[in-house]
Amino acid sequence: MDRMTAMETFIAVVESGSFSVAARRLNVGQPAVSKSVAQLEERLGTRLLLRSTRGLNTTDAGQRFYEHARLAIEEADEAENAAKESSESVSGRLRVSAAPTCARLHVMPALKRFLDQHPQLEIDIVLDDRNIDLLEEGMDVSLRMGSLDDSGMTARRIGRSPRLVVGTPAYFEGFQPATCSRVHMPGAST
Repeated sequence: MDRMTAMETFIAVVESGSFSVAARRLNVGQPAVSKSVAQLEERLGTRLLLRSTRGLNTTDAGQRFYEHARLAIEEADEAENAAKESSESVSGRLRVSAAPTCARLHVMPALKRFLDQHPQLEIDIVLDDRNIDLLEEGMDVSLRMGSLDDSGMTARRIGRSPRLVVGTPAYFEGFQPATCSRVHMPGAST
């Protein structure tokens, strides 16, 4: 028998004054409610309810158990809610390093909505094309394009971006593809 479930069942019986009403409220069969209360009384070694043709009444032990069980269930609910709230609400300061183009195209458009969802969070964004040492610079996250150098950091691909070389037709007229195995653009991340 699950202790919390048995306490919740007993509380429902006391508050509704009926096994059948408690069963409907808990969405279980009336025999399951009767069995749960009987097992609880057996476990505790005392009678909790006085059943008569006029209804149900708690014994002195039943009343004391009801009061403590109700408090225990309320505390358990508060503990669950506190855990849910802490996992749902993100707080503190998040330092993000990103390439300016990546940030302008992908981060900034989503930033307001993200901050609205997490009002306890503060974000510092450092826009820089340099590959930096996250620990040395005090960054939590870095958004970069290209391959990751050998590192102890954890990397995850979050998207793909095609690379294109563009220019006017006149620029490319004298261009010999065989002499160009790699195009280097100063300031571009790899």
